[in-house]
Amino acid sequence: MAQEPHSLENQTFYDSQKNALIHYTCNAPSEEILGELGIKSIGDEYGCDDVREVVEVPVGIYLERGFMFTKDFDLLRINLENLMRNLSQ
Repeated sequence: MAQEPHSLENQTFYDSQKNALIHYTCNAPSEEILGELGIKSIGDEYGCDDVREVVEVPVGIYLERGFMFTKDFDLLRINLENLMRNLSQ
């Protein structure tokens, strides 16, 4: 049976208090890789079956990986998805 899309799919948010990007992904790497980089898995806070489906990426890590911070949330979402894919390889 096909899984229904999560309500956060195609969503990215900026949390100014944490200076982090909140991103829904289907391409998250292992907890070990996320933890080594300081990326938090927070899917349980959003009702996801896999806690890695929603990640909290500190802006510093995003910038260190060569991405530019922008107010264009479509571009942020694409870049974060590329980051997750790159970390998974």
